[in-house]
Amino acid sequence: MAVLNNLAYSLMLRRPDDDDLEGRARRLLDEVIAADPSCLAARHNRARLALARAMRPRDLYRPLDELALIDVSEAIAQGVKGGRGESAELHRLAAQLHGRAAWTERDEARRQGLCRQGREHAIRAYQLGVPAGSLEGDKMVRVVLEDEEDCLDKVEREETAGPRSSVWTYLLEPDGER
Repeated sequence: MAVLNNLAYSLMLRRPDDDDLEGRARRLLDEVIAADPSCLAARHNRARLALARAMRPRDLYRPLDELALIDVSEAIAQGVKGGRGESAELHRLAAQLHGRAAWTERDEARRQGLCRQGREHAIRAYQLGVPAGSLEGDKMVRVVLEDEEDCLDKVEREETAGPRSSVWTYLLEPDGER
């Protein structure tokens, strides 16, 4: 499964707007997740792929694939459950995905819920070391922060050596480690 996940990741990097490569990457990630639903890296990559697709100009006004929100939540949970801790990168991705979902959501109550959840992820990403300017400068994260513009100013950061981001969130060792 590691080889399939890593191949999908490399396909995602080749030509981001190539529908054929995206389709191949998606099928590979679906296969990995079907075989191992707890695979953090494959869920992270499938969520990133969904965001990349949703941010293309031709798809900008279409709703986000709901599976992306599930995938990023599962990836965050697997990081904690697996003893690796939390990843600032995954929380940032979750904030972006919730912002993208809220951006096209027509139901106001659901939109507010997506913004609240996204804001919680943005705050956690900030606590884990992502700079405030990086979050506030992100178009989709701004969507979740707009109701409480100064919310990051009220948050204490955790003592870290920088953002907690690791290759284990998107690549797998070929020995089968998750």
